[in-house]
Amino acid sequence: MLLLGFHYRAGGVIMASDIITNSKEMKKRPRIVICGNYGATNLGDEAILDGILSLVRRSIPNADITVLGANPAETADLHGVKSLFLLPAGARSLWRGVSGGTIWRTLDAIRKADLFILGGGGLFTDEKFMAVLIWSLQARIARLFKVPIFCLGQSVGPLRTFFGRMMTAGVFKHSAEITVRDEASRDLLVRLGIDDALVLADPAFVLAAPEPLPERTEPYVVLSVRPWKIMGGESFRDKLLCQVLAKFVDRLWMENGLKTIMVPFQVMVDNDANELERIYDLLEDKKAAEIFSYSSDYKKVMELIARSTAVVGMRLHSLIFASICHTPFLALSYSEKVRSFCAQVGMEDFILGLDEVDLAALMVRFERILSERDALVLRLDNRVLHLRAMALEHEGILEKF
Repeated sequence: MLLLGFHYRAGGVIMASDIITNSKEMKKRPRIVICGNYGATNLGDEAILDGILSLVRRSIPNADITVLGANPAETADLHGVKSLFLLPAGARSLWRGVSGGTIWRTLDAIRKADLFILGGGGLFTDEKFMAVLIWSLQARIARLFKVPIFCLGQSVGPLRTFFGRMMTAGVFKHSAEITVRDEASRDLLVRLGIDDALVLADPAFVLAAPEPLPERTEPYVVLSVRPWKIMGGESFRDKLLCQVLAKFVDRLWMENGLKTIMVPFQVMVDNDANELERIYDLLEDKKAAEIFSYSSDYKKVMELIARSTAVVGMRLHSLIFASICHTPFLALSYSEKVRSFCAQVGMEDFILGLDEVDLAALMVRFERILSERDALVLRLDNRVLHLRAMALEHEGILEKF
């Protein structure tokens, strides 16, 4: 009961004024919507989300967080957050959203938000036509509801079309804060008339390496590839890269005693497993490799990388995971973002463009990794400390909201 300004309960007395104060604090609890390519079976994007969630929780401990993604049930299970569907950008997803009522719940979450975070990764590129459209739509609705937008940890480009440049500029020009994860992205934004982007690091760098890191490596190499259209639309396998990589895997086994663990980083839309199976089918000795079963838990892959001798990676986050685990790598570069990252960690000598890949080039660089491994581990250790500090600078920006 309430009597003379006091509220009595078992075990103590609370002032009525405290009740009012606590009520006000509850009303002030900031609502934050995080939007990105989550729930799409991409391990790199799941690591990015974990990094952003860590940054938000450290900066705004009482935040009420909702994540927009492709598979809300899986996102909620993996990350322990409320999750809703992205706003639909196609006829099929629009019908699903309207008929199932999910679109109204997403719109309501954005409308009530105090901050809209467009989460990191290579979202803004017109290498895939729908990408820019999908992410521009999400941001435009936030603008419609006058919710401040934070473009956090982005890679931008390539943008080869007028449509791609126009839509991307429209998002970033109306963002309250912008951070990008490489200088090439900042330079591209400057050419689009946006000069306030801050270069920090991929949000995944706030994540910890598996502990304890193994004192000794195990005799295997982690291989990551992805489907990719190159040179006028010819596919990855049409450029004979599968054959070259199969010969490379056989050589590692025969000459170095190193088995190759082939790891898919995505299995929906761009299905890495299909490319890995093509490489495996071409091996002379099937004992030279095995395909790691896809798991949506990226931490299992990080543990695998932490114990490996080296990583040969096409997926950007195979290289980021390797760096976090202080595991040297050889990058197969399909995009400027891969080269930019390698420069950040001092691994410029260990990059091959897809048009440069042949067996001799692979073996020369890999033998260097083996001979210089201790020095490379130390280099990665130092660079990752710096990149982690840069990633943590996002906290200061988030605290402004």
